[in-house]
Amino acid sequence: MATNFPSSPSNGATHTFGGTVYTYNSTKGVWKAAAGEAVTISDTPPSNPGVGDLWFDSSVAKTYIYYNDGSSNQWVQMNPSGGSDGADAATGGESPVILTEPPTTTQSLNTDGSTSTVTMTAQDPEGFDITYGIAYKTTGNTRPSQLSADTTINQTTGVYTFTPSTTQANAGSFRARLSASDGANTTTRLVDFNLAFSLPVDYLVVAGGGGGGNFGGGGGAGGFITGQTTLQMGTSYTITVGDGGAGSTTSSDRGTSGDDSVFSSFTAIGGGGGGSNGTSPDAVYIHTGGSGGSGGGESQQNNTSGAPGSGTAGQGNDGGNAYNSTNQHLGGGGGGAGAVGGNASSGVAGSGGVGLTTNLITEAIASSESVGQVSGANVYFSGGGGGQRFISSGTLGAGGLGGGGSGGSYSSGIAAISASPNSGGGGGAGYNDINGAGGSGVVILRFNNPAPTISAGLSYSTATIGNDTVLIFKSGTGTVTF
Repeated sequence: MATNFPSSPSNGATHTFGGTVYTYNSTKGVWKAAAGEAVTISDTPPSNPGVGDLWFDSSVAKTYIYYNDGSSNQWVQMNPSGGSDGADAATGGESPVILTEPPTTTQSLNTDGSTSTVTMTAQDPEGFDITYGIAYKTTGNTRPSQLSADTTINQTTGVYTFTPSTTQANAGSFRARLSASDGANTTTRLVDFNLAFSLPVDYLVVAGGGGGGNFGGGGGAGGFITGQTTLQMGTSYTITVGDGGAGSTTSSDRGTSGDDSVFSSFTAIGGGGGGSNGTSPDAVYIHTGGSGGSGGGESQQNNTSGAPGSGTAGQGNDGGNAYNSTNQHLGGGGGGAGAVGGNASSGVAGSGGVGLTTNLITEAIASSESVGQVSGANVYFSGGGGGQRFISSGTLGAGGLGGGGSGGSYSSGIAAISASPNSGGGGGAGYNDINGAGGSGVVILRFNNPAPTISAGLSYSTATIGNDTVLIFKSGTGTVTF
């Protein structure tokens, strides 16, 4: 028969069970039998046990001894034919036998408040009636907060019915001990439960755009991914906002690629840098645009050209071609999320590819928060950077709608334009060290729920559209927990 040792005992306190007097040793945290054995009382085995040590498992009311069988050490249940599994020392008889085992995996409770059931049936070998019961691993055996009502038990069928809470603050896990008693002996089983609320979230993840190339192509736009996902309440999700790439300098190879942006398992790839006419490491490579979310535009000088950079499927497009003609040196436009970068032609530098729009935020919010590029009632992101024009006449490469920077002109002394911050746009191509930088990325979440917990290290703002909350992450890395 199991016993409950006193909780929070003082040093020297005694407890009698089975004719043996146990004394509590507060220094070691154990009950010591009169015969000298030390008994550890806990739900888990004690660490670093020695042969002959005793452990009372309070979760199942059984006592074990640490035993060496000549080849290995192990915990062995004392008197396995008695106690809660067999003949009771005082009353005799056999314990109920479980016929239908309850599940051993964690049971998920319904977040809409509808009930869940678990079945455990038992039979007494001696024919006595079975009474089913339940206890919780909580302080004072109180009902867990994850349940809104007491568990009901059908004493005929052994069906336990659980009514979950619909309050999101009560999310979490608990353990229940199901019992079957014949009036003298009891057999128990443990079942774990979890209440996890889910939350639909619309998301937009935009990576940093690539920088413009020197006498070259426009920077590719940062990768653009959007959709809806379902998150678990109480779980932390990673947020990283990518920086834009730097424009190339006289001695560099091409514009720097933008950094990736991340939300949970979704990663937007940074835009590729624009091709450049620099001298390192080799002319063919230098004129080639970088690959990324969208590819950087191709550069050309003195009939030497490379190739546009490649975009990432589902996130962006390739960069545009340069115009291959002596003394014109017209760069291709960087790719955008919505279209490839424009090809240069005689007297006309390539324009950046257009970006894509999203309905996660309104024009008013985008304008006040300085994110993306507003056009009419729509907000665009991830436009490609414009190509550079060497000649004094002709057309500069325009930045793609979605924050892309326009290209510059060497002969006319027109500087390239950097992409807009938090747009993911590519930087415009320029000359010498006057080249446009890519725009930083952004992560936007829209959901219908109270404000989540956001870790330090993230710069963000909050807006409201109807009943929805909109979070706009502008820089940094950290976590968000709903």
